[in-house]
Amino acid sequence: MGEIIIVIKSRSAALRFADELKSYHISCKVINTPKEANVGCGLSVKMFMKDIKKAQMVLQRISVNADAIFNYENGKLRRML
Repeated sequence: MGEIIIVIKSRSAALRFADELKSYHISCKVINTPKEANVGCGLSVKMFMKDIKKAQMVLQRISVNADAIFNYENGKLRRML
């Protein structure tokens, strides 16, 4: 199953986003933003692609902006946003 990485530059916003996702029973993990993303340092949230629509709804609801979204398959990142 495909995964995505949602990059959020604010550490506190990334943690809040992950907590909100978990409150909706959406499986996710907070990770360090991969160097390959070339978007600076910070935290990202890794989750399954099937939950992207719910994640976008949560981002909007808590007024957090994603700095980038990457598709993560076979250890490779491909920028989606």
